[in-house]
Amino acid sequence: EEEVALAARQAAEAQAAAEAAARQQHAAVARAAKSHARPATHLEGYIMKAAPHIYSSPQLRWFSLDAAEGILKYYKDDKAAKAGEKPLGSIEIRTSTIMDHKVGHAGKAHHPKLDIVTPKKTYTLVFSDTQAGKNDRYTWRTGLQEVKAAHE
Repeated sequence: EEEVALAARQAAEAQAAAEAAARQQHAAVARAAKSHARPATHLEGYIMKAAPHIYSSPQLRWFSLDAAEGILKYYKDDKAAKAGEKPLGSIEIRTSTIMDHKVGHAGKAHHPKLDIVTPKKTYTLVFSDTQAGKNDRYTWRTGLQEVKAAHE
């Protein structure tokens, strides 16, 4: 009898905990639906940034998107970003145009690229030529466009 009563109590407690978790999740979803302030887009990771000079090699940089501010920051590496160091540069997404890079020479293999065109400069991000790299380019392009749209 004690085992049955204990099992029943545990089942009731588990049910109550599940219902409480469901209520919390529902409340969080409702709050998010009501909030139109900024997108929850969070993107960060290593991407090759094309060098400003044609004869220079692309540079591997750690990129971090601040969706609330509409700014894409880039650092030497992830350690610098996590240590709170000043970024090497930042790109204001709010005033930028985001598009796939125009391919140059016909027939030549190219890494997938993404252009971020600002009023002052064009930044080219270079992704791996694997399917994963193409997926990364799509993810970044979509995320950046969502952040830009949220700031319009």
